[in-house]
Amino acid sequence: MTQAPIEVLTDPEPDDPVPDMVELATNANFVSPAYWLNSIVKTITGFDALTEITDYVAGDWAALQQAGIAIENLAGYNTAYSAGIEAAVKEFEASWRGNAADNARTYFTSLTDRLDQQVDPLQEIADSIKAFALSSYGLAQTISGLVQTLFDLAAMYAIKQATVAALGATVAGAPAAVAMQAAAALDAARMIKTVIDIWGKLGLMFAGSEGAVGLMSAGINAVAGTADLPGVRSISYDHPGVS
Repeated sequence: MTQAPIEVLTDPEPDDPVPDMVELATNANFVSPAYWLNSIVKTITGFDALTEITDYVAGDWAALQQAGIAIENLAGYNTAYSAGIEAAVKEFEASWRGNAADNARTYFTSLTDRLDQQVDPLQEIADSIKAFALSSYGLAQTISGLVQTLFDLAAMYAIKQATVAALGATVAGAPAAVAMQAAAALDAARMIKTVIDIWGKLGLMFAGSEGAVGLMSAGINAVAGTADLPGVRSISYDHPGVS
């Protein structure tokens, strides 16, 4: 019993690969000053800066994932369509003989061959789109976490600089002020490193998008080469008993 091709064309549904609570824990949001400050700003103004950054960097990853699933379903449709034709041909293969039967078999064989040739390229396009969607999602989450770290470091730097100013105002506090200034300088160095990391991740995302576009283009070209399905030819009926 072959599957009806139309049954394969289901609505594509995106899937969040990382549950929100896991994202919350992996980004150390429970102990992040930037996260709680962002939550306060969101509560008061409705603006969620960290989410906006993530969405801006990732783009509409869910729509990309849906597109990949839709193309994957199309590959499945071709497979089911080809299998259905082959099953139908086998039903009349034993009982239907003659030129008409031979011509029909030739036509349906060329049709199923062309459908089968489209399956792998379509699947490759789908895999490329889905892989890029997930990688962009993951990199966006990483970049969002780095931005959060950057603001955490900036908050600690500001606090330490304020402490340095307060301690430096007294002679007794001068040694502690020097130590605090050194700690603030370390935070500043970490901020610079975090910015470099952010730019590095953005570069990876750009390179990944170029690679994905290249793979999709190759798949599209392969599908285009098999896009013209064989037409039903007009062949004269040649039977030995007909003069």
